[in-house]
Amino acid sequence: MKKCRFISLVLIPSLIFSNFIFAAHISAQETVAFGEIKAAGVAGAVQIESSTGQWVEMRDVYPLLKNTKLRTRDGIVSITTRGGSRIELSKDTEVAFEALNGGCTINLKQGTLSFNMTPPESLTVTTAQATVSVVPNPENYRGMVICSEKGTEIRSISGKVNVSYLGSNTKILTAGESLFVSAKGIASAAGAATAGTTTGAAIGTTGLIVVGVLVTTGIVVAVSALGGGGGGGGGGGGVASPYTP
Repeated sequence: MKKCRFISLVLIPSLIFSNFIFAAHISAQETVAFGEIKAAGVAGAVQIESSTGQWVEMRDVYPLLKNTKLRTRDGIVSITTRGGSRIELSKDTEVAFEALNGGCTINLKQGTLSFNMTPPESLTVTTAQATVSVVPNPENYRGMVICSEKGTEIRSISGKVNVSYLGSNTKILTAGESLFVSAKGIASAAGAATAGTTTGAAIGTTGLIVVGVLVTTGIVVAVSALGGGGGGGGGGGGVASPYTP
């Protein structure tokens, strides 16, 4: 009887410790979300790539995982990171996210991406023609990257944006400046212009604001909140919700 009690006293702590190790192992394997994704539009308007490589319809809210691929058709997507930054995708946009704590890298294959990043979160956007990275600053930095068959246009709304293009060329865009790199390898820049009164956003000479609509390089997008509203600390301000009318 005493021997049975002794065995029980030895086994019970061992079992508890084993269960603790197993639970910790399972917890370590749980999926980590780096933010959330909200889709808006008609059924099937936004798709997300599944773990099997198939594109499936996205509804409502999904977690932003480390590797996430999205494409929009007739819908738009709003992404909020754990740090409070916002990234929005227009219609007819396809991206691949590499999300981590403190920032993310996005491969923009086509379409329009706008961002309102809160410091110290980082952002890198790559296209076929350029690599865009945000220069850290104490306030929110906002801008847009537009990728089409014609090339890539980068716009800085606030803060500084570093652009690498055409091999070893680099340029830092300040608020209101833009750079267009064509698919043929020709780059053209526009300096800061007067801020648009409708949105408060500084727009370069390659675009026009007409009743809150930005017309640029043959692509028409609506600019809803590039210069104001909520969303994160620092300089505040919302992010654009671009779409093709």
